[in-house]
Amino acid sequence: MKIIGLIAVITVFLSFPAVQAAETNPAPVGTDINAGTISGGSVLSPGRYVSTVAPQLNSDMAGQLKKAIGKLPGIESADASATDSTVRFTVKKNSKIQIVDLQKLVAKIDSGAVMSSPILENSMTPRPGV
Repeated sequence: MKIIGLIAVITVFLSFPAVQAAETNPAPVGTDINAGTISGGSVLSPGRYVSTVAPQLNSDMAGQLKKAIGKLPGIESADASATDSTVRFTVKKNSKIQIVDLQKLVAKIDSGAVMSSPILENSMTPRPGV
């Protein structure tokens, strides 16, 4: 029982400088908190990308996504598959696409759907902004 009490006392003393620092250095008045997504400012440079959509695509939604993504400026070609719930698209040379625009498009077609961050096809490495 003494060890638990000792651990509690040590924990309080160790956290005191953090609490004190927070009290002496409060956030400036009017600080804006960014509510955007992590990928909100990320862009995709030219290349062939693949992304997954959840929940599972049905054939109707896959068709709608293929058509809508294909119409985006800077997209050369697009395809969507209900079989594996993926979207594949090619960003044209000298173009850049914002990931958030793709994610918003998916949400517009199905408000309950989300799209993962696209990665280069046949790669495990994302290539935003290259």
